Amino acid sequence: MYLVICYAVHDKEIVSINKFDNWEQAMNFLLADASNTYKETKENIIDHEDVECIIKDNFAQLLADDGEYTWTWHAVKMPD
Repeated sequence: MYLVICYAVHDKEIVSINKFDNWEQAMNFLLADASNTYKETKENIIDHEDVECIIKDNFAQLLADDGEYTWTWHAVKMPD
């Protein structure tokens, strides 16, 4: 089993935990969710240039408003 955990750093809470059967599904979800959140944030924030999304390996981070809003995503494999 694989999990993708989304955490809202600015709210100090887990936003979602999604389960997947394989690594490819987990990574596809991570990429899609981070990309969709980036697009939504960019549309809704006053300074459209102040949104940054970093995706590397099994991790994504979205920063907005000079870091006032931050979300992270982690894909992890659960032990058998």
